[in-house]
This record gives sequence, C-alpha cells and structure tokens, in this order.
Amino acid sequence: MPLVSVIIPIYNKELRLKDTIKCVLSQTFKDFELILIDDGSTDNSAKIALDYKKEDLRIKYYSQENRGVSVARNRGIELAQGEYITFLDADDRWADNFLAEMINAIGNSDVCYCGHYYYINSKKSKARMRFLEGDILDKYIKNITTPNTNSWLIKKDYLNKFDLRFPIDLNWGEDMTFFLKVLLHDKNVKCVDKYLTEYHLSDTNSLSSNDMNKIQKDIIWMEGVKEYILANERMEIRAKKAVKYFDSYRIPAAIIYRLHNNMLKIDKKGRIFIENYQSYINKIKLTNGVRSLKLIFYKHYVYIRARKGE
Repeated sequence: MPLVSVIIPIYNKELRLKDTIKCVLSQTFKDFELILIDDGSTDNSAKIALDYKKEDLRIKYYSQENRGVSVARNRGIELAQGEYITFLDADDRWADNFLAEMINAIGNSDVCYCGHYYYINSKKSKARMRFLEGDILDKYIKNITTPNTNSWLIKKDYLNKFDLRFPIDLNWGEDMTFFLKVLLHDKNVKCVDKYLTEYHLSDTNSLSSNDMNKIQKDIIWMEGVKEYILANERMEIRAKKAVKYFDSYRIPAAIIYRLHNNMLKIDKKGRIFIENYQSYINKIKLTNGVRSLKLIFYKHYVYIRARKGE
C-alpha cells in the first residue's frame, strides 16, 4: 500500500492539468498513489489524465457526473489506500520536496501544513501567515494561520475517526469548513515553515470572491461551523473562545471587506446590505489586534461612503 494518497479533483482544467500531474510525479518522495477524480469534464481533461495513467501505475483515474468539488474530494478520500491524504487542485502546483518535507514533519501527529504562494494572472505573491504548531484553531479563525487547501497532510484514520468530509451542501466556504473541523479535533498540529505550494487565481476568480452576493454565503458557512464547534467541543472555554472570534472578527470582516472591495458599487443597494447585516457588524471587538483596528477603520470608511451616496 502507498504511504500517501494524493487526491486531485478535475473539472475542465486541460490548460494546466499536465503541469499539475507532472509536479506530483516529480516529487522526491515516491511512495504515493495519485487519485484523479474527473468531475464530469467536457474538455480534454479526461484524455490528459488517462494518457498519464498509462505511463505510471501509481495513477488511478475515476470519472463521475458533475457533482462538485466536494463530492469529488470525498470520493477520493473513500478510495484512498494511503495512510496519509493530501489534496491538490488541478491547476495548482507543489514544490518537488513537498511530500518529503511534510512526511518528515508530521511525525506521530495527525495533521501537518505548510505555507503557500498565490498567483493572480501569473503575478506571484507570498501568503502572509504565521507558522504555528499545537492548537491553532483560533489562529485559523482569525486568519493568522490559514494554509491553502493544497498545503495539508492528514492521516486518513483521523478523518474517518471524526467522520470529516467536505460539505456537499455548500458551494462557498466548503474548504474552510472542512479544515476548521479538522483543527477542532487536533490540538497537536505540525507545520513545515516553508512555502511549498502554489495557488493560482485569475482575475475572474478574484472578482467572484469579492462579489457582495457572497456575504450571505459567508454567514451561512460560518454559522454552520459555529454550530459544529458548540456541538463537538467538550472544553466549554475553547468552544466559546472560537465562537467569540467568529462573532467579533471573522463574520464582520467577511461583510466589511467585501463591501470595501466593492466601494464603487456602494449605492442604495450597498446601504441595504449594511442595514441587513448591522447586527453582525456591531459585534466587532478588539479581539484580533491590529487586524481588528483595521477592520473598524474600514467599517467607518464604508459607512461614510454609504452616507455620501444618499
């Protein structure tokens, strides 16, 4: 059996899929299987995947009707034969030493992460994050330590023990929901203090993520995580602390920053957004240091802009 199962969900990624598969096959650590889950692609992705499957026995290919990335990843988890599981999106990349570094660092723990670069139309930037170990749940909520989906290594038995899967009823925030649940149950997280993965975005992705219609979707997934934490965390203090950070920072930040990124659209519709989510915005507290101060500044700036539009 392979030590690591690499899961790649695929949906119409013919332009970058070859590079993604190559970066896995080029890993210095060789004891892995590569599980390709084709989620109903209509381009040449299937042909590309099958061509590589013919060349390397470690590659396994499965196809399904288009049901979304969460269903594809979950199927990969069920099919995985490895002791450890890791995810890679079909248009992203790893450094050649990603698996070697992660296997070396995880030791006897269940969860390990590393840092990532992100690309917007080929412009490379380093993700701002602190590399911390142990119980990092609150740091993840406060966006201090927030690895990308491609930057994790997790024991399969751990996922099965707590029945951790990607939520199939969400089409926004599903990754954050999954990894927050992972971190809720593990207080001994390990990390590799290196930037070993790449996350590629286009301007279209960026515009979509800043759409004001995402505000309600943000609230839905975060309220769902809050409920999960309260239902599954036995330490009352830890549960309340996590919920407090959602209420006092993460949810207001999701609303305020999305409004700020759409300043030119802050007209009557923008004011309605503010009024509808006032109860969330009013919960902002100084619980996240400078980030909270910045959030409060942005809140006042958005309010001023909205009043000028009256």
